[in-house]
Amino acid sequence: MPEQTIENEYSRLEFSSAFMFGNIMNEPERCKRFLEEILGFPIHHVDLVGSERTMKFREASHGIRMDIYAEDGKTIYNCEMQTEDEKDLPKRSRYYQGLIDTLKLKPGEDYNLLKKTFIIFICKFDLFGQGRYVYRFESRCEDDYNLKLEDDAIKVFINTKGVVGEISESFKELIHFMDSSEIKEYKSDLVNDLKNALIEARANEEWRAEYMRELGLENELLRKGRAEGLIEGRAEGLASLVDSLKKFCPDFDTLYQNVVENKTYADVTEDDVKKYYYS
Repeated sequence: MPEQTIENEYSRLEFSSAFMFGNIMNEPERCKRFLEEILGFPIHHVDLVGSERTMKFREASHGIRMDIYAEDGKTIYNCEMQTEDEKDLPKRSRYYQGLIDTLKLKPGEDYNLLKKTFIIFICKFDLFGQGRYVYRFESRCEDDYNLKLEDDAIKVFINTKGVVGEISESFKELIHFMDSSEIKEYKSDLVNDLKNALIEARANEEWRAEYMRELGLENELLRKGRAEGLIEGRAEGLASLVDSLKKFCPDFDTLYQNVVENKTYADVTEDDVKKYYYS
């Protein structure tokens, strides 16, 4: 991708892009306030383990890269921004929960030491098609809905296109900003803080350089693989490129355009790219 194109794209990155979301939210107090608004209860503090934390049970297993992973001593918060419906979020939430539990409980420890966990997906689409702002899931008995399993495993899906449900005006402003990245004055202090952080991030030359460097390194690896004439390497390179671009591109169409702008993959079809995009 031409350097000027990357620079222009960086200046238009939305809050919902993986790069911006991960970097802007990598600040404990801001992250705490963000989680409080979404979950609707006060949180004393959060310790950020780091943005884009990678977790894997064993080398051969399927790893996960988390946008936000935070703890407050008693509770774990995992929050992901999702701009495209990849048709796997319910199962992915199950996998994330299981992997977190597996890695947090040491051999021989009592299961009651497992912490309450919130797996949160912020979706720029209505995953369940009911128009709700928030879909919250906890395990209950199907024969007696009032009977909770109390396994402390909670999944929350935020719908930025929502219109149904009782939520605060500040939460509505947050949802609007997450959906649009609109630069204007908001009533919510939190949303104004996120807006200003986005403005500053777009002007942050270090972050711009990091963004360009990551894409540049990816493209250099691809050029090297092409020069070596490795067909298998080309397929692996495409998979790696798609995975990398998912952090920067807001949707599949934008990602596909960036892929084919790379001379190495100018001839790949949408189906070729979708195979790795939805994997």
